[in-house]
Amino acid sequence: MVGGLEVVPNPFDDYFSVIIAAGKAEGNSRIEVLNLEGKTMWQDQLELGRGKQSLEVKAQLASGIYLLRLTSKTEVRTQKIIKR
Repeated sequence: MVGGLEVVPNPFDDYFSVIIAAGKAEGNSRIEVLNLEGKTMWQDQLELGRGKQSLEVKAQLASGIYLLRLTSKTEVRTQKIIKR
């Protein structure tokens, strides 16, 4: 179970960090940046272990509003992010 999902900085310019706090190991998980039409603009796989993990994202995105989606084997978390 993912206990927390944080994006810093938000809004961001060139890159942002995703900080994930998991209460237990979730195994293979997917993280995606989607535009508001639902199209995947960036994605990566990660092995989600127990505790805090950080991932730096350097996606080539136009300015605008996007959704960050984390999909683990037990849940899906979504957060709005803004590219300046």
